[in-house]
Amino acid sequence: MKRYKVLNYAVDEKIRVLGENEVPTLIPSEKLLVLTNGDGNPYFKIQAIKYPIRGSGGIYEESFFQSFVDVTNSRPIPGAKRGHWRANRPESDFYMIGGKLEPNGDGTGTVYFKNYIPPLGDGSDNARFIQDAKAGIVNFSLVSAPSYTVDENGIYHFTGTEGYERNDAVEFGTGAMKQQTNSEEETEILDLLKNGNVDKTSPWIECENEDDAIYYRENQIGKSGKIYRSALRSLAARGPETGATELLAIMDSKGEKMNKEEMLLKLTNMRTNGELTNVELAKAFGLVLENAEEVTRLKTENSALTAKLAQTETIRVNAFMDKEFGTEGLLRDYAGKQLNSMDPAKVEEFKKDPVALQLAGNHTDITFFGKVDNSKQTPPAKTVGGVKIVEV
Repeated sequence: MKRYKVLNYAVDEKIRVLGENEVPTLIPSEKLLVLTNGDGNPYFKIQAIKYPIRGSGGIYEESFFQSFVDVTNSRPIPGAKRGHWRANRPESDFYMIGGKLEPNGDGTGTVYFKNYIPPLGDGSDNARFIQDAKAGIVNFSLVSAPSYTVDENGIYHFTGTEGYERNDAVEFGTGAMKQQTNSEEETEILDLLKNGNVDKTSPWIECENEDDAIYYRENQIGKSGKIYRSALRSLAARGPETGATELLAIMDSKGEKMNKEEMLLKLTNMRTNGELTNVELAKAFGLVLENAEEVTRLKTENSALTAKLAQTETIRVNAFMDKEFGTEGLLRDYAGKQLNSMDPAKVEEFKKDPVALQLAGNHTDITFFGKVDNSKQTPPAKTVGGVKIVEV
């Protein structure tokens, strides 16, 4: 059974990119330790893509990106620094280790991917690659075997990923899927804004000391460790391509000029992504938990949510097992006992298991491992004393 692979190339677009500390690392901690072992100054690269978005083959929906991010809950997603490789095992020069979605509630939003680039790649040094990534001249390209639907106009809508996930680096500005990545300059400016290192009242005067000046896209926007609102307003007047309008919005949000709806949407997104709990929200708003019963109620609510998530994961795993190994039979029973996740590496290892191969070969005619085709089975011939009996 041939799976449909999609290569999604990317070009640049002005999308606000979060800092590395704002995008969660999702891979298990022990796997992160293995990847970063010996790296005293790990470098993380953030991607941002607005969705839904048209890319190679069709339109990529919110559920596709959520599915892609979910993969990193169990393992890192590898990437090659020199584009897509047509090989049985492409190079692993860097790794996607986490991400999150900021949905708008109507099927649109922004997905953020977090990549770790180690000092050494798969057989070569990554120093120049990291240098290019910091300069913001590297784009990335997702690879997937997606699930999809087709609408009445024949347009493919990609809704999930079912394996073969990669995130390769490609030449800046190539391809069809728009994204933005965090340059070192932008990351530093975002940190200044979010830490309140701003001057909102003083008039802007160009800084003659180059070492003291703060630049954004070759334009001065601050000095002495502070970003000036007056400099950003002047820059924004030259047009949206300067990116200053978005920086002003971030500065204003830090000054509590965000309206109620924006605040609630931000909090909802943080809670959805697991960045906030009910107890943390209560503390943040100064709510007093007057008795133990209220504390218990909140803990119970969180426990119920955790249980629901676990139940949902069980349903997903069972559906995956049914799809790969049939809904019943010895092969399905054996798969259920040996596998407890949808980890592609473990699934591939299971498909080489001698017992699994024997169960598949003895009981079914397999056209694709796990896909049962009973139509080709022939009942055994009846014999008496070794003589075949032919029924007329």
